[in-house]
Parts: sequence; structure tokens; C-alpha cells
Amino acid sequence: MPQIFASASSAPLTDFFAAFWKVLDGRALSSLQPSATSAAFLSSLLECMVFLIKRVRNDFKNGRANVLLGVDVDISVDALTRDLACSQFRTVWENLVDRGTLRVEPRAAARLVAHSLISLNEIDAGGPIILSI
Repeated sequence: MPQIFASASSAPLTDFFAAFWKVLDGRALSSLQPSATSAAFLSSLLECMVFLIKRVRNDFKNGRANVLLGVDVDISVDALTRDLACSQFRTVWENLVDRGTLRVEPRAAARLVAHSLISLNEIDAGGPIILSI
């Protein structure tokens, strides 16, 4: 799936989530309870993603979402939010499964991801977000 965002430096949401993920690179989650801190991190990230996607989809109607997305062209809000959600879920998967940098118990990770997908589906602005990760 091609990236729709202009560039990392011009898209505040892209920068925001990149900074979120740098927490893992900086080993800020290393503690005595890595499972609990990783679960809290994942929960926070997914809640922020759902909140910001909802905000963007609502603000897009008013012409204010372009500032958050860093785009000047007239692109479908569905495509923009789908790209954001897909990239975040892809990064979640990579860090949970491929790299193992997020040490969340499988049941907790499944619950958090499922809850986020349900929340994304319930956002009512232009229809449901269909993800193809």
C-alpha cells in the first residue's frame, strides 16, 4: 500500500506516532514488569490512534484536518485514515511478533487490538474503516 502522507517532516500525525514508537528504541519500557509496561504502552498508542482518526475524520468536513495530516491535495479522508491505521497496526504487529520489542501477553494484545478495531469500525464519518494489513 503506497504511503499517502506527504513526508515525515510535514505530517504532524506521522511525526507524533514516530515519536511514540521511539520510546521502544530508547528502551524506556524496560522495567521489572515488561509485560505490564508494554501493555500500557500499546493501550495508550491504540487509544491515541483511534482518538486522532476520529478527530481527523470529523475535522476533515470542516477543512481543518489537512494541518494534522500534512497534505494539501484533495484526497479522500477514508484513504488518509486507512493509511494511518494500517501503518500503525503494521508497526504493532512488527513489534509484537517480528521483533518482540513489545512484550505483551498474547491474550492482552488480542484484546487491545480487537477493541481498537471495533472502535475504528464505530467511527461514523464516511463509513467504516476497512483495513488491509
